[in-house]
Amino acid sequence: MPKPYNPSPETANLLNWALKRIQEAPYSVTARWTFYRCVQEMGLQKHDYGRFIHATSIARKRFWNGWMPQTLVDDTRTIYTFGGGHSSYEEWFKEQMETTPQYEPYSTQREILQIWFEAQAMFSQFRYYAEPLKITVIPFRGDTGVYHKWKIAELLYALYSIHQKPITILYFGDYEPFSDRGSRAKGLTIPVSALRDIRLWLGYFIAAVKKREFAADTEKILQFHRVGLNAEHIEKWKLPENPDRPGEFQWEALSEKYAEELIMESIQQHWNVDAIKALKRREERDAKKWRKTLRG
Repeated sequence: MPKPYNPSPETANLLNWALKRIQEAPYSVTARWTFYRCVQEMGLQKHDYGRFIHATSIARKRFWNGWMPQTLVDDTRTIYTFGGGHSSYEEWFKEQMETTPQYEPYSTQREILQIWFEAQAMFSQFRYYAEPLKITVIPFRGDTGVYHKWKIAELLYALYSIHQKPITILYFGDYEPFSDRGSRAKGLTIPVSALRDIRLWLGYFIAAVKKREFAADTEKILQFHRVGLNAEHIEKWKLPENPDRPGEFQWEALSEKYAEELIMESIQQHWNVDAIKALKRREERDAKKWRKTLRG
């Protein structure tokens, strides 16, 4: 049994309020996301961050008043499990009967749309909005590596070669305008440097197929939009600073309302949501045909 946790009344009130906000969120959230809610709605200051992390860590480890180790998701770490499967043919066959076909969305759209974002910690939030609309999401995990950028270019080319439609990237990340602060202050430069390589390699793929010596010009093929955070959002919504780095602002500082506004408005400018709904209805109709066929 874990040791009992007896926080002060002030800390207990904060933890109870924070847990309620976490449970109200439609996706999994991080400690930093929760702290920003406390800054905006409970009056915490940036110097309270260390105390807040300490209190939530103890509450999770000791299962205090509804807190659990999984109440908050980790910023970067993922567990990958392999070796699963079915114990019998009958189990496998039963699962196939419940399978719904998944059709690609691009034939219903004017363009190929992807969402890129800076941190793995943002994955749950963007998955919540993108997955139902069949939009690919790509976390960068900071200043992404050469192999990752190459695989992105490879994916973009695979889609472009099939559908022959323009590609649009919607990018979301922190607002870190100080390039002289070292490797951690790259919120504005990460997408610029990554896009340069990805655009170049996409051009190589296209040129190779057309048997050209030089990379194809992808300026008209690949369009990039930095949706946020941008300077205008900080002023518009009075966002709090990064508690660790004054003058910088993190995506998690956005409330759910403002985050949804930025994400969905940008998606709807490029993606026919009604067409996706129609496509999913088709999938359900075809799933019924599939089950009827299997039953004989």
